Amino acid sequence: QRIDATAARHIVSHFASRLVELYDNKKLTIAHILALTRFVLDGDKSGSPLNGLHLLPLADGSLASFRSITSLSIGDAIFMLDPSASDSQRLFSLSRFVHADASGPLLVALSHCALQVIPFNDDALAHLVRERIRPTPKATLSNDDAEWIHALWGFFSKLHSPGELHRDLRDLPLVSVAGERLQYISV
Repeated sequence: QRIDATAARHIVSHFASRLVELYDNKKLTIAHILALTRFVLDGDKSGSPLNGLHLLPLADGSLASFRSITSLSIGDAIFMLDPSASDSQRLFSLSRFVHADASGPLLVALSHCALQVIPFNDDALAHLVRERIRPTPKATLSNDDAEWIHALWGFFSKLHSPGELHRDLRDLPLVSVAGERLQYISV
């Protein structure tokens, strides 16, 4: 007897804790998870067969559940980075990103889905930066925040699209003041 996508979905749903245990113990790899994800999707572009399944590999090494959304709040999204920018995700909480080894395949498979997984974009960057740095025209920052901003600028060209700076980044103190230690201003 053959297992179809519906049966596989039921099995994954029913044995979710065992699946997570096998993944945590490195008995299941991201390649296995992606193969299972493709099988359960069975060509469905909406992603709805994945809803509620613990098949979303995160950059922090855990598996999360896919969630259907009707209107996406960027604060609830899990982001897929282009694999060439995956080293920059360390600036943010890794639980907000799909694992680098899964991002590319999921970008293709879920490009038109109704799930909380979305490609990283300028809005995502602005949201995540604003979670760390509060809007103000001028600020004295901690050493940690100053180092973080320095690292952000190092990855900026990989994270922000070419062109004008996103409007939600302009009021953040992201520019260091020459000759003034830990002093930053907004653009």
